[in-house]
Amino acid sequence: MTFELIIEKQKITVKPVVHLYTVQNYMNQKRFGLCLDLLYESEEKEWLPFCRLTTNFSEWIGLKNAAYVDLNNCPFATQLLDAEFAKDTGFTKKSGFCEYPLWVFEEDFLRRAEGEFERYEKDFQEERKTLEETPGRKEPISRTVYVRLEVDDEKAKESDKGIVEYLENEMGWLIPSGIHMTYARIVDEDDPEDLSALLEDLRNEGRNK
Repeated sequence: MTFELIIEKQKITVKPVVHLYTVQNYMNQKRFGLCLDLLYESEEKEWLPFCRLTTNFSEWIGLKNAAYVDLNNCPFATQLLDAEFAKDTGFTKKSGFCEYPLWVFEEDFLRRAEGEFERYEKDFQEERKTLEETPGRKEPISRTVYVRLEVDDEKAKESDKGIVEYLENEMGWLIPSGIHMTYARIVDEDDPEDLSALLEDLRNEGRNK
């Protein structure tokens, strides 16, 4: 897989490669973290190291396909968000004077990249299974909370997304906190049919539980 980046007004063809960081889980056991490098194609048609997009803090990240991105040294990496190769969770981690955003990379993007994604995926699944089978571990309690949100229509249009898609994208920053958006419906106050449809959805959800 290859794609183009624009750096200093020049197009550069790059190739993503998945490597692995050695990290520790909460039991101080060795696990793997996601590491993403980019190679560039030289004039001699050789693939040479270009940059390391990600960094790590020696901790296992429980969000699959997630990694902290080094925008300090790779400010051009935001082009991956524009290309929808990754989503910004809105969660960041500080180290010294620098701040590193947590991104979730699209699985298809990682699978098409060269390297060790399958090894990372296998290790991630093993760790999740270990956590689920830990003696004395309580099953997480998930509660449904209904909220009212108002979305700026102009902001959504600027992002070239529909209202619901824009909301879903912006709510991604809550994922590391264990908050997931599973349902959304536009309800315009001047359209009674919207409210009726919402109430019907809620009734059906209640029946299906």
